[in-house]
Amino acid sequence: MSEVGIFKRVSERREQSEGILRMPSKKDIPSTIFMLLAGRAAILRMYPFSVAMFAAVYDKKIAYLGMIAASVGLLSAGAGVHTIKYVFGMMVFWLFSRIKDDYKENKILSSAICGISVIAGGLSAFSSFSIYDFFLLFAEGLLSAFMYVVFERADTMFSGKTKRNRISQEEIICFCISMGVIIMSFSGIVLPFDISMSKLFSIYAVMVLAMNTSLATAGSGGLAAGIVCGMDNPDVIGVMGTYGFCSLIGNLLKSFGKYGVVVGFLSGCAVIMLYGGTSLYLPIKISEVIFAGALFVLTPHALHNKMTAFFSKTYHENAVRPDIRIKEYLAMRLENASGAFKKLSDSFGKISEKQLSTGSGDIATIFDDTADRVCKNCGMWTHCWQRGFNDTYRNMFALLGVLENKGTLHIEDVPSSFKEKCIRPEQIANTFNHVYEMYKQNSVWLGEIAQNRDLIAQQYNEISHIMNQFSAEVASGFEFMEETEVKIMEELDKLNINVKEVSVIESGNGETEVYLTLKDYNDKEYACEAVSTILDMPMMVDESFSGEMVKLIPKCNFDVDIGIMQLPKSTENGDSIVYLKTEDNKFILALSDGMGSGYKAMEQSMMTTELLTEFLRAGFCRGTSINMINSSLTLKSGSDCFSTVDLLSIDLETGSAEFLKAGASESYIKHCDNIETIFCTALPAGMLANAEVESEKRQLKKGDVVVMMSDGISDAGKSLVRGEWIKKAMLSEYKNAQTLAEIILSGALKRSRGSASDDMSVAVIKVI
Repeated sequence: MSEVGIFKRVSERREQSEGILRMPSKKDIPSTIFMLLAGRAAILRMYPFSVAMFAAVYDKKIAYLGMIAASVGLLSAGAGVHTIKYVFGMMVFWLFSRIKDDYKENKILSSAICGISVIAGGLSAFSSFSIYDFFLLFAEGLLSAFMYVVFERADTMFSGKTKRNRISQEEIICFCISMGVIIMSFSGIVLPFDISMSKLFSIYAVMVLAMNTSLATAGSGGLAAGIVCGMDNPDVIGVMGTYGFCSLIGNLLKSFGKYGVVVGFLSGCAVIMLYGGTSLYLPIKISEVIFAGALFVLTPHALHNKMTAFFSKTYHENAVRPDIRIKEYLAMRLENASGAFKKLSDSFGKISEKQLSTGSGDIATIFDDTADRVCKNCGMWTHCWQRGFNDTYRNMFALLGVLENKGTLHIEDVPSSFKEKCIRPEQIANTFNHVYEMYKQNSVWLGEIAQNRDLIAQQYNEISHIMNQFSAEVASGFEFMEETEVKIMEELDKLNINVKEVSVIESGNGETEVYLTLKDYNDKEYACEAVSTILDMPMMVDESFSGEMVKLIPKCNFDVDIGIMQLPKSTENGDSIVYLKTEDNKFILALSDGMGSGYKAMEQSMMTTELLTEFLRAGFCRGTSINMINSSLTLKSGSDCFSTVDLLSIDLETGSAEFLKAGASESYIKHCDNIETIFCTALPAGMLANAEVESEKRQLKKGDVVVMMSDGISDAGKSLVRGEWIKKAMLSEYKNAQTLAEIILSGALKRSRGSASDDMSVAVIKVI
């Protein structure tokens, strides 16, 4: 029974909701009151607001109640016989709403029909019209169409205030105009002390806007309220200006609370009165402002808090800057790409693991393949491989042992016991040799394929790691300092340094970079000095930065003096040396020695240094860069494609140094009169799938000297103590790093009897 009862009640509700009209309820009271007030609102003795509110807001299923409320308002405001045309206009729009159920979806059409309804009502109510009356009716129709849009936007904002987090300023302006219409309905009602009730409420509403909205919204809301409330005033422009200006002043003083808003509004009135000169003219009465201010101050805090919560949804959050949007977008794309490469790496790794788990082939396959080729069609098949399976298998293992020991199985090597049982021993021996050779070749190829898969998986994994690293750097990497940019632009202009553009970027680690586009490139040093003063930090021109712009970076605590000398064994030098300064103030020098000498060795070492340079310049970490180079060299076609890696990284801010070596010769560090040796036992890059890189960290000070070399220098001559002559050269007197590099190369050449037995390269780095 309960289910039937529920079904019956739901059916009754559905029938009621689908009906043309319904009975009014308590929820219809507020909208009906607004309809009555809208009917009272007039402008130039016209009352189009009732039709607009009926069309935009009122529920059409109780249209009769809305028409009655509007008629009461119209008659109480003195519309008289004109009430007929507005009620007729409501009926026209009601019929339109019944024909087109989704009329609210097309706002342009609905607003046009609203205006046409008012015009139709005017044409039907009167038999004769003058040209002036026609234009006035047409203007009334346009106003009604406009107010339809205003009421609709205001209703959308008000009905959705508890569901939405942000409300646009257009919606709040429409809400203010709507409230102005409601306040206008109180025109003609005069309180004691000759206070207009409509102006009292309008001033109060403007104070609420000034207290709870932004400066722009308060000013525009004040103008909107002024234009609505001043329609019956000959000086409507003065009323608009007064409301707008006083609202702005009140908003500026809202930090002092309710009293600040009231004082600000009164101050605005005082300014307007003083501007009027001797006439002391003010479109609104001071008494009305005082009473509205008192009402505003006496409003309970709870109500003010509710209004603040409501209007806070109209505040616009600061627009997300383009650089932040770019960072978020790039970080997202890099993370997605990183995930794709990670999946590729995992898939290749799983293939290799599966191959290792299954093995490259079981020994039993050799026996089975041999039996299929020789024994399958033999008459002794059943006797050997079924009844005597164990004996046959043991004999086959014995043949395999002979084959592995001698490399080739001859008929003479076949045991006599096997020959006595087998009628095809010679075919067995020949086939066994062939199948075993194929088995070995297959194992070798499978091993190489598995190694290549592992290398590719490693590269994909490194790429994924790189992109993850870049994603993190991009997400928190930089920020444009707009206030500093403006300050630099102004100060440079005072110094008569013509600058077209200034960009100041603060990286995630707190480093500041300044980019200047100067009219005269020669002014870069003067601009650098000025920027250093403005930022209160020593800056320097980044000479490695190419382009029309000038890049200024913080001046580091340390710098380096570099000396390099090279001598090839033949026409081409198999050693390569590169150095660079990265954006994070790191000095990096890399020395690579390709295996052998000549063009092939040069190609290998240049490939290593060029790749290393590009990776490091792009911001990759040193370990990842070396791993990428190692896998590239290992995958490179051809045999013996490997080269040494000798990398030095010096932090020019702290003096911390890191040595990364793979197959490289030793390096030397001179601290005052003490010399330290950095050794390496790891293999060169490209020899193994996983690069073995040895890392050593040292703290350098100003005056310390680092010497790096290829084996053509370190192996030159014979000495009881290796490198003793290099240490003596480092302790000798020399002018600069280049001079020491020349001394060391000359010493190595002298110990090689005047000719280079191998490619010779030496790099000297002095910390200054």
